[in-house]
Amino acid sequence: MMVASPLVQSCFALAQKPMQYNEMFGTFRVILAILVVLQHLARNPHFNFGDAAVLNFFMISGYVMTVVIRNNYGKIGKSTWYFYADRFLRIYPQFFFFLILAQIGDLLWSFQALYLSGQPSVGKFLLNALVVPLNYHFVFPMLSHYQLILPAWSLGLEEQFYWIFPFLVLIPLVERISAVTSFAIFLFGIFGILNPELFAYRFLPGVIFIFLLGKNLAEYNQTHSKESAWTILILYGATFALTLGLWLLKPEILFLGYNKEVLLSVLVGFPIIAVLSQMQRQKWDEFLGHCSYGIFLSHILVKDTFVHFRLYDLEPMNRVWTFIAAIILMAIIAGYIGYYLVEKPTIRFRLALRKKHARAMEAK
Repeated sequence: MMVASPLVQSCFALAQKPMQYNEMFGTFRVILAILVVLQHLARNPHFNFGDAAVLNFFMISGYVMTVVIRNNYGKIGKSTWYFYADRFLRIYPQFFFFLILAQIGDLLWSFQALYLSGQPSVGKFLLNALVVPLNYHFVFPMLSHYQLILPAWSLGLEEQFYWIFPFLVLIPLVERISAVTSFAIFLFGIFGILNPELFAYRFLPGVIFIFLLGKNLAEYNQTHSKESAWTILILYGATFALTLGLWLLKPEILFLGYNKEVLLSVLVGFPIIAVLSQMQRQKWDEFLGHCSYGIFLSHILVKDTFVHFRLYDLEPMNRVWTFIAAIILMAIIAGYIGYYLVEKPTIRFRLALRKKHARAMEAK
């Protein structure tokens, strides 16, 4: 009888140890979604708060997905495909719902926005629907001027991360190599050796370590793993040292690409997430969390509709902040509608999928 290697044994043991996910992230996720909305309505010339918010979503995703994998899909193989199906049911139904609404709106009213300046076509709709190519719209001319849900490029990046995440969680050596490689690519982007906007922000290799901060926080909270603590200390400490060094010695580098947004989002966002991970989730926080994804997906359509019908000419929406508040309110309502009509029924399928997987594992 073959004896499993210590690496496999340790991975299996961790996979069997259930992790809890009851953290108070919902309100923070809504705040992050609103920051994305504000960037698209009233861009700050000095700091892109929406771009910084996106990186916080990545850290939260790394945290939550670690718990999902440890609790439900703790083996490489068939479990990995179940995990992919789980993520499909989480990302795509609401995305398709708002994508179709955005396409119908543009066909009916021809929104006059730069990101929709291209002519609609079946091919462009399908490229948008795939999600994954959206963070590569620089190399897809069809997408560069036809993005139905403008911030959805980050969903494309996150979806690519899901493809590799089970291997990072369940095979420690893969995580270690990925963390070092990712931070090295990130540095090449930060210093302009590679395109800073692409390799320190929009492309997966340079931001894997940001997801891993969330992943290691989840594992440290649950197991008090020394390796997770050291990984957090090294990655966060390196980011802090890099930011401080650039500020003191090369401040001009902070203004390349989205360098300042990425660095400050990690420095400020990670401690907030760490604190929230110690707080018990409340019903109102959970409700807000349910709305956050729909706010993120719907606000561009809401904004384009308001602009098309010139609602900003009406009293009292001719005041800038009243107009912005109205769009945020409508996006929150749309977010809840998306959750109630699409996400809530889909949750039953995801839970059924997890139970089916658990039965299949028990039968082995």
